[in-house]
Amino acid sequence: MALSIFLKNMAITIAISLLICMAINVLIPQISSYPIIWFALILFIAISIGIYILGQRAITTDDKNFFLYIIMVNIIVKLVASILTIGLFKYLFDPSHKFYILHFVIIYLLFTIFETHFLSIQAKAK
Repeated sequence: MALSIFLKNMAITIAISLLICMAINVLIPQISSYPIIWFALILFIAISIGIYILGQRAITTDDKNFFLYIIMVNIIVKLVASILTIGLFKYLFDPSHKFYILHFVIIYLLFTIFETHFLSIQAKAK
């Protein structure tokens, strides 16, 4: 997958994430948690860029299991980073409700779909 296509798709994913989160904030103002939105976006943008770079590298390698390794690393990194991010947010901001997780989960799901899409394209290129 070309870098320009990856960046375009990432921009679309970011825009959809922000639109959904802002719609939730408008519809249910009690759960407005803007900092978690930015924490999640920064986290998943960084992970997606790293996975894209590894996927591009996997295209040129002879190791047939490299994409499997990428998927396993992606799952572990996202799981650990998600737990740490939510814990850090809870520690720093001490939100008065538990619904702040909703924004995080929405962004997590959208970026997981995005990563699955571009990894499948990269795997076919190999």
